Amino acid sequence: MSKTIGSRISKLILTIIIALLVLLLLAEFGLRWTVSKQLKDAVGSNSTGQEASISFGPTPLLFSAVTRNVPHVTIDSPSTVSIKHPGDANVVPEVTGTPQSFINVDSLNIADPDNPVAGSLSLRTTLTDDYLLAVLQKSIAENQTRQPAPAEGTGNDLGALAGAFLQQLIQVTGITSNPTDGTVKVDITGGAANLTLKPEAIDGRLSFTATNASLLGVELPSTVSDALTKGLRDQASAMAGNLMIKSVEVVDHGVKIEVVGDNINLNELGKEKTSSP
Repeated sequence: MSKTIGSRISKLILTIIIALLVLLLLAEFGLRWTVSKQLKDAVGSNSTGQEASISFGPTPLLFSAVTRNVPHVTIDSPSTVSIKHPGDANVVPEVTGTPQSFINVDSLNIADPDNPVAGSLSLRTTLTDDYLLAVLQKSIAENQTRQPAPAEGTGNDLGALAGAFLQQLIQVTGITSNPTDGTVKVDITGGAANLTLKPEAIDGRLSFTATNASLLGVELPSTVSDALTKGLRDQASAMAGNLMIKSVEVVDHGVKIEVVGDNINLNELGKEKTSSP
């Protein structure tokens, strides 16, 4: 009789334990789904509807429900880049979106579910040659539209006038990344002129050192290289937002950039990612 009672009690305890485990698993799954959805909404999706991939690691999120802090999150955000050439390939391209990015977050504060804040964040992305080419073409076209050529007799020397004239004629036709020497070659007007750029991270910002700027073997004025590098710097700054550029590496077919920051609102990061260049 005592064995029967003991057996029933053991089965009851085992049933309760299993039920609790099931409830905990369901709660863990539900919490992960909820937090994941909030992060996906913050980061956004691409034009095909592909959403970001979220991973929280092995640490149970049930503890985070109490502490309101997720120890670690990794986010694989899909590319939202769209490059369109209305009319033909020689027309200024329409460029929107940002490239695929890989985000690591430590100490994610979820006290306000609508505004998750990363204690520290690092983001890696690669700007492909095609993307850099489109950004440069668009930036130069906009600069040529806004900036009139300087008039004679206003203190501009012949070199400045020549530089401004060439700047108005610039048409970037190709970009080739060279990881061997860490440079990016810019072809102008079908290769009639070329410029070599070396990207670097200086004081948290993207900088370019221009070398070998020449047209049919003749050195180009600095105003021409400045016009080209400005578009790339401005786009990198727009993408980084309040983040600091930690490293820059020229790779095959592109430039890899890592940016870092502390106390970053992921909703604000999403806005920066979806803004146009």
